[in-house]
Formats: sequence, C-alpha cells, structure tokens
Amino acid sequence: MASEKLARRLFDEAFSRPREPRSPEYRRGVLDALRYRFGLTETLRLPEAFETGTAAADAWFAGIEEGHARWREYIQST
Repeated sequence: MASEKLARRLFDEAFSRPREPRSPEYRRGVLDALRYRFGLTETLRLPEAFETGTAAADAWFAGIEEGHARWREYIQST
C-alpha cells in the first residue's frame, strides 16, 4: 500500500503546480507508468478504452514517458 501512496504522491506533485494543461488520457498514462514502476501492476498495456492510432492513445503514450521520467528522478534522488 505504501507504493500506491508514493505513486499517487509523485503524480499529485507533477500536476499540483502550474504547467501546461494535460488531457485525462495523458494524466492516466503518467499514473499508469508510476504504478507499473512501483510494482503495482505487472504489465503496462494500452487501456482497452483507447484505440491505437487515436489522439487519446497518443496522449496516453506521452504520459507514460513522463511517468517513467518522474520515477527515474525519484529513484535518483533517494
């Protein structure tokens, strides 16, 4: 459970300060990547709600990239 709280904390920190607005799909990608990195899910797959080749899927993939970057920053700081 501590990992879920940490993933959520890093997510909240990413979006609690002023920045360019991001879509719900992008934000979901960030959180999905963080949850994956902290071992809360075994796979990281495009959610069924998003069809490959759509703007929603592209946003989710972009969010995944940020989620991985935020996890790396966290690991390097500890």
